[in-house]
Amino acid sequence: MMEEARARHDAEAWFSGRDTDVLIYRLNRRPLTSDPQLFRRPPLLEHVEQVLAGGHTALTGRQFQRKWATGDRERGDDFMTGLLGWDRQGPEEPEHTYDETNDHWQTERRRRKTSAVAPFAVLVDGHYLGVMRHSSFTPQNVASAMESLLNFGESTRRIPTTEWAVEPVGDESQFLDWLGSLDRLTEVRFVFRQPNPDAEELFARLDQRITSMGADQIEQRITAKGEEASLDVEAVANDDTNRAFLAAAMAAFGYVLGRGYRHGKRATFNQKEAIARERVDPLSSDWQQARDAVLGALRRAAGRRQDRG
Repeated sequence: MMEEARARHDAEAWFSGRDTDVLIYRLNRRPLTSDPQLFRRPPLLEHVEQVLAGGHTALTGRQFQRKWATGDRERGDDFMTGLLGWDRQGPEEPEHTYDETNDHWQTERRRRKTSAVAPFAVLVDGHYLGVMRHSSFTPQNVASAMESLLNFGESTRRIPTTEWAVEPVGDESQFLDWLGSLDRLTEVRFVFRQPNPDAEELFARLDQRITSMGADQIEQRITAKGEEASLDVEAVANDDTNRAFLAAAMAAFGYVLGRGYRHGKRATFNQKEAIARERVDPLSSDWQQARDAVLGALRRAAGRRQDRG
């Protein structure tokens, strides 16, 4: 599937000559068992390679489902690159052809096949996953497809140990800009999930709380006093506990949702859609160059996060 789809793009790749975005996710590995002694896992790249091997596919969508797969994977010392894509059979459509021998137009009904392929990269530093965004890709369908592929592959291992999660790295500036644009803030919901193997100082206390209680996740929901009331935006943004939740969410150890009103109309924030992105300059039609560009975007994202830490 993947070779055929990629071949259709090789003449002039869809990313040729245009600016593109790389969607930034984190690969989180959570234990299938509460016994930590049983949660033994290979190093990240070896683990990813194991579970993606075997030609697995995943489906997204309902009426006209897309079949996703990865292929053409290559490993370096601290990274992996490859191609992620989908194809699907569309509805039957009439196709008209002219028969010169019989001077006759004939009509046949055929299913049209559509597809899209894009480079991806995995970086050990930060456990980042980056996927170049094709116009048919959304942050959520990419996450759903990759998560399904990883978890299906995990289920085929002799002793499955891990629940994989492909979670969006947040862009704090997007959330703060959204807060600042509102006339009225009615609700903010923070979710923090376990495990967190490398807790940052900002949310280490949350990590200690969730561990001590043996919980899977902690949620904090803040709502205004009434339908016409508003939360204090500055207080929400500057509260220490909220800052801890937000830091965890931006590092993809959870997520943040929000509701409010702007110019009298409902305005929402969903981190699963407002994902961090890294801009890539125009490329040629060379797929290796595109892989390298995705990897470079991940390295820049990881470097900035280290600088902030």
